[in-house]
Amino acid sequence: MIKILLFMVYYCRSRNNMLAKEKNTFQESERKSSFLYYLYTLTIFAIFILLIPCVVLMYLLVAACRIVWLRFLEQRFPELEFVRTTSVRTCVDTLRNQGIITLLLQVKGACDLQQFKAQLKSDILNKTKDGQLVFPHLKMALTSRYGRYAWLPGSRQQFDIENHVVLANQLFRGRSVTGSNIQEVVSDIVSKYLAADLPPWQITVIPCQDEFFVLIRLHHLYLSEDNLGLGDLLMLRPQDTEWCSRTGPDPDSTQHLLTGTFRPPQALPQLYEHVCESLANSWNEIVSLYDPQENVEITKKQPTLRTFFILLTIILVSVAKEMVRSNKSDIFKVFMIESRKRDFSMRFFWRSLKTSIQPDVIITGMVLWTWWLVVKFILHVPMTVLYAIRDTPLYIYWMITLLRVVHELLYLCRIVYTGPRVLLEEILFPESACNKHSLQTVSLCGRKVVSWSEPVPLHLIKAIRSATNAASCEVILSAMAGALSDYFPRAGAALPDSVVTIARFIPQDSLLRQSSSMAHSGGGLLCLPIPVRTAGSEPTSRLRALRKALSQARSRQAALFLASVYRLDYGLLPKVLPTVVARVLLNMLSRRYSVTLTQVDNSSAGDCDQLTRRRMLWGQPVESIMYWRPPQANISVSLTLMSYGDSVRLGVMTDALLANQHVEIANDFNNHIYRLAAAVGVSS
Repeated sequence: MIKILLFMVYYCRSRNNMLAKEKNTFQESERKSSFLYYLYTLTIFAIFILLIPCVVLMYLLVAACRIVWLRFLEQRFPELEFVRTTSVRTCVDTLRNQGIITLLLQVKGACDLQQFKAQLKSDILNKTKDGQLVFPHLKMALTSRYGRYAWLPGSRQQFDIENHVVLANQLFRGRSVTGSNIQEVVSDIVSKYLAADLPPWQITVIPCQDEFFVLIRLHHLYLSEDNLGLGDLLMLRPQDTEWCSRTGPDPDSTQHLLTGTFRPPQALPQLYEHVCESLANSWNEIVSLYDPQENVEITKKQPTLRTFFILLTIILVSVAKEMVRSNKSDIFKVFMIESRKRDFSMRFFWRSLKTSIQPDVIITGMVLWTWWLVVKFILHVPMTVLYAIRDTPLYIYWMITLLRVVHELLYLCRIVYTGPRVLLEEILFPESACNKHSLQTVSLCGRKVVSWSEPVPLHLIKAIRSATNAASCEVILSAMAGALSDYFPRAGAALPDSVVTIARFIPQDSLLRQSSSMAHSGGGLLCLPIPVRTAGSEPTSRLRALRKALSQARSRQAALFLASVYRLDYGLLPKVLPTVVARVLLNMLSRRYSVTLTQVDNSSAGDCDQLTRRRMLWGQPVESIMYWRPPQANISVSLTLMSYGDSVRLGVMTDALLANQHVEIANDFNNHIYRLAAAVGVSS
């Protein structure tokens, strides 16, 4: 028995020693890995800092070359009006694959086409400001010369609204247009190119039983160059009617694809406002004491050098304000005007200098400074301590605010420090073999086809959300992931682990804004891997995998989000590289990110029991809206999660060579929503 006990003690000690060695080895390898990862991040950050002067030099060189090239083209073709900016879409635009924004409205009632044309003429086409047309390019054809877009002003005289606001045939392939074949009708119209000799926009009205559809196709240059809003062409009333009853704030109403990607600072703006307010108060006090226009008594006193420099500062600030306010170019003239207002001259300087160097003034100043220091340390410091004790809660508040400011600064510094590594990994690093799929290698013809799913009630999404503790956007994304996973076996292609997408969020108000409104633009993007191969076949396992992928993307891509907001991601390529080189790189990037995802949500009204619906100018209610972002370059599929009213739909736009598959993807979206509802015990 004693031998057995001794053996057990020896065995336990040996095992503990082995576990301790394994633990130490693991910790050592983890420390080495962490150190190497830190060194890797530091190296990329240092290279990024060293490359900034080269990027700035390239930007200046490319901008100068483009200006020279544009001057040459303007002299070579004086009858054309060239587009002066270069964007990502203009870089990848081709004759067969243009960036055409597509929007579809379903409206109850009958459409008066003549009234529609008359309203469009008066409100948009002939709208003027300061005697000039607000949207002159809507009447001009678009062409290109040597790789640069150009408008044809001479084509304005041939403009005919009958070519741009058209009524579709009520028969399609021998059958009446109804709800059962409306998707085929719309897809057939979208697949046809816009006429090359006409302005690149068209509104097609499609009558359908007791309702009609309005299909808008618009070249992207109208939005970027003319600041035309889609709400201008839609003929929608301003959103001030039929607001629903409030039922209390919904915590999910602000959840969307990009929620939580970046935590905007709160203490920094608060501290900034306080500092600005304090500086403004101090500045106003100085002006009230030393500006002759505010205090005439200052002119009756003998000036000193202190008075001279303070007055000089006041004049310089006044000059800067006047230059900004009136856009004047002659700064010397403005300076002389402000100086004469205050009798500021070289004579004033010599008087100030003469007064300051007098012995009695120097002695008086020294006495006053000595007295001020004595009073400061003997009386002021104790009083300050007493006031601080009295106002302790206020000081605690500002101490906490300063700590929050430090925390936010560290957070922003971390984003800046890790930003180059994140951009490099997400945009430039090659993709793993398990994530390569057939959508990245399919041949594209440039023509587009569209489809959309049946509406899914938002109350069903919210019920699933309550049962799974997932956000509404995660529920919708998991159903979309299921629809993508069904596509590959049906197309006879290998199923990848995930499909990497470029995901965007656009507020509905921003999408449907008018040109005169200052609606907030969503901005920002996320490189989101959509898991299509999951450990289990149940919808709940796919939802868990999607939530994990979305959480990981949000937690590590704050730098990419901010870079995309300020156009410092791939949108920077056309500005620092020649157009041909930028086009090649963008084609390579779009080969990897061959699927784009856009979420459109009216989150501003998300705390309502039933979200509001828009109306046409003539009062007809808009039953549904669908938006498609055009896939360009090597992007083969564009997906849109469109929330409107009390439902959500999935819109699909693909290349025409993927025809029929786009319809199946839209239909599978509804199937996966209802399968997920059944799996978590929610009645549909």
